[in-house]
Amino acid sequence: MPGWLAPWVYRLESLLSGPWIIKPLIRILRRPAVLRPWIKIAYPRSEAVTNELVEILSRPAYDHGAGNTLWALSSSLRRAEFSTSITEAIATLQIPILLVWGERDHMVPFSLAQRFVGLNSRLMFVPMPQAGHCPHDEYPDDFHAILFPWLEQLTEEKERAAGHPNERSCTQKAGHHP
Repeated sequence: MPGWLAPWVYRLESLLSGPWIIKPLIRILRRPAVLRPWIKIAYPRSEAVTNELVEILSRPAYDHGAGNTLWALSSSLRRAEFSTSITEAIATLQIPILLVWGERDHMVPFSLAQRFVGLNSRLMFVPMPQAGHCPHDEYPDDFHAILFPWLEQLTEEKERAAGHPNERSCTQKAGHHP
């Protein structure tokens, strides 16, 4: 965006995201008939978009103060100091990172995942070809098949580093199953 245009865009965003617009807008956006099409964008697997899911996702918008929260969030998002960039955060994290990304994610494009892969040697990237924005909801069994072994590996690495063998792994190797 040209530099001369930025102040005008900021003013327009500020005007359109004022509390007099945001607070009444949340009353419209939280309605299931309005929310459902947006959820379908996040969940390409249509059978995952159940009435229960719509109710769960809309419930926070009915909380007292939800309008104030949305207004504060929308105001903060426009500030440069809102948060560290995700690329900076990933690059500097000193902990294991599991990044599971749905290839059919229409909210945050899958192509962005490639930007993060080389930023941190502790990042494990696992694409889920069939999933959208919420792979843990759409395909919980597949997601757990990724998550649980990763967590187990972390536990084993931590115990090895501490000099304590993983008791469960030892008994399973001996043929005993809990």
